[in-house]
Amino acid sequence: MKKLACILLLIFNILIFNLYNVPTNAYASSNEYMRVLKNDVYLYQDDTFQTKLFIIPYGYFVYLIEEYGDYCKVSYGSNADNCPVILGYMKLDELTPYNNIPIKPYSVFTITCSQSDIMFNDYDKLNPYFNLPKNSTLTYFGEYVNENNESMLYVYYNSKLGYVDKNSIKSFTVPVSPDKIETPSIDEEIVAPNDNNNEFLKNESLQIIIIVGISIISISVVYFLFKPTKNKIEPEKNQTYEFYDEIE
Repeated sequence: MKKLACILLLIFNILIFNLYNVPTNAYASSNEYMRVLKNDVYLYQDDTFQTKLFIIPYGYFVYLIEEYGDYCKVSYGSNADNCPVILGYMKLDELTPYNNIPIKPYSVFTITCSQSDIMFNDYDKLNPYFNLPKNSTLTYFGEYVNENNESMLYVYYNSKLGYVDKNSIKSFTVPVSPDKIETPSIDEEIVAPNDNNNEFLKNESLQIIIIVGISIISISVVYFLFKPTKNKIEPEKNQTYEFYDEIE
């Protein structure tokens, strides 16, 4: 009996160990890129969201660096474009997760001055950098519309990042993102849950099975350890029994 109890206790300990080592779901974001699928979505200079840098063109992407609750730190641009990578902050509810690698994540291209103008450090045109000669080639990142409804372009030129009036730039069009925009239907979202949910259900089912198994083993261990023993009464040797006829 003691040997059986020891075996059951060993099984019980093994199940407890497995229960606490069941893999759990990590809900950390695995999306390196986030997509802008709304209009007038700004990249901000800091996490107070007081200073805007420029609008990320519709359909393009930012690279996710780190999440902080309802906002995140991102980067925009690539060193391959021979220009700085822009760091900033964005609100998560203005971004859409993207699980693939974009064909062209950033809308960074060159534009040309149609006339001489000034490049400014700020979009309010209070701090001028230097003049921009006619036909100067600038690298375009995005657009900012100030309080006077003037469009200022965020550009890179002569090792400086700053703003230039859109009216002094030759007409251009931001290219449409070559990455197809796919919007799943409501039916598809209901019928085909994501892999994270499936994995969570599998892990939850496994935990339930283990808990039930542990409960059964626990009850068995308690039963066998504390099972009362039956005392058999054996007749004494050489004991004689007298039988009397029933008296009518």
